[in-house]
Amino acid sequence: MSSFMDLKKSIPNLSLFGTFLSLLILGSSMLLRLSTVFDMDGLAQNSLPANLEWATRLLHRLCASCVALIALVSVIQSWFDRLDQPWRFKPSFWIFSLTLVLALIGPLTPGYRLASITVINVSCGIALVLAFWFLHLIQTRHSAAHACMDGAAQLTCGVYFLHIATGAGASAFERHGVHWPVFVHLASLLLFSIVTGLTILKQHEMRTLSSPTQAWAGLLIIQIVMGYALMGENPRPLALSLIHGMLSPLVALAMVCALLTTPAPNRI
Repeated sequence: MSSFMDLKKSIPNLSLFGTFLSLLILGSSMLLRLSTVFDMDGLAQNSLPANLEWATRLLHRLCASCVALIALVSVIQSWFDRLDQPWRFKPSFWIFSLTLVLALIGPLTPGYRLASITVINVSCGIALVLAFWFLHLIQTRHSAAHACMDGAAQLTCGVYFLHIATGAGASAFERHGVHWPVFVHLASLLLFSIVTGLTILKQHEMRTLSSPTQAWAGLLIIQIVMGYALMGENPRPLALSLIHGMLSPLVALAMVCALLTTPAPNRI
């Protein structure tokens, strides 16, 4: 019984650890995809040095195995606490479901063979990061009130995932010589920028501009600058592409912090 109680106390740390591991999974997966090139026969090959490719794949597998274990522990613990802490079960369920989806599509993800798989992989990867982070935030604040986001906050998250999905799709299609999806990605950026700007403007008017909101806006600006820099490069520099892509989960983390820590009347 004492070991079970110790496990319960460690759950907040597990959710934080899961966030970190999910970022490593996302980063290693993104590195492997972005370093994919196609030969004259249209076959996907990785351009990384052999040792670096092996290490990246090993890191991805180890982190994925650990996340699967954490997801299982989290959902079991949340089931036992569903009556006392019902707000914990939903993010734990999402963690478990997203881990399962990513495991199922894993064999289909190498390279850019299927654009739809790339979109699902990136979107679910960032959603997994956010689910772990969301669980960590509401657990460390010990309040079910922080587990709720109003309609405007949910709309903001929806618009951002649209932006993520169009970005992953644009990157995948471009590898096959199809360039028009990038304009859809830019349109989603405009929409998300408007939503972000309205949030900042509202908080500024209420004199409640929070640090997470400032970080959210700052990271988004950096990502936009890098995105436009990438559009002017052919071929795309691997390092710049990787940084641009990995800014997406960081923007998302700051966004969720801002939406959860801002009182509902101060949101858009």
